[in-house]
Amino acid sequence: MSRWQSIIDDIEKSTGQAFAPDQQRSMSGGSINDAFLLSDAKSRYFVKTNQSGRRAMFEAEALGLQAIADSGTLKVPRSICFGDDGHHSYIVLQYLEMNGSANQRQLGEQLAAMHRVTSARFGWEIDNTIGATHQPNAWNNDWLEFWSEQRLGFQLRLAAGQGYGGEL
Repeated sequence: MSRWQSIIDDIEKSTGQAFAPDQQRSMSGGSINDAFLLSDAKSRYFVKTNQSGRRAMFEAEALGLQAIADSGTLKVPRSICFGDDGHHSYIVLQYLEMNGSANQRQLGEQLAAMHRVTSARFGWEIDNTIGATHQPNAWNNDWLEFWSEQRLGFQLRLAAGQGYGGEL
């Protein structure tokens, strides 16, 4: 379990509880990260890892999950810790049992409620990612300018930088 030691140490530091995992199981569902269930007799955690140097991506994910939780509209996993041990970047989340019986209508209503929680400005406190792609979030008072520059415009500039020369 030496690969896991820095993550285990971070879990213990963040929770104030001893953690001696007896199970580490690979999980599916991600496209850019490796996902695992890490558990002992008392606690279960969902752990995502990526190459070293991706700590900021996981920090933004932790802050985003907290912002969603603060909206009071959706149940999301609580971030336990995130970091980079020089070999992997990681985030450790509360493990939520997904039993496949989600009420899609209720989820849609909750997502709509979450999007009704607004701010006077458009953007966010830090940049984040869409998958592995950087997403800028500088605050802007004008939605159209924010969208055209930091969402659609940014993606079009990325495409052009990769050789796309077409028109919309």
